[in-house]
Amino acid sequence: MTDENLDYEEKQDTWSLFVKLTQWSSILVIVLLILLAFFLV
Repeated sequence: MTDENLDYEEKQDTWSLFVKLTQWSSILVIVLLILLAFFLV
């Protein structure tokens, strides 16, 4: 499949969603680690 067959806007939307999910996942993991450290130490 070549790039010319893909819709550029759809690629941008998909990339934007991926970045947002990655950011929120990272934030969630950091918060979870902080809570674990607080309650278990």
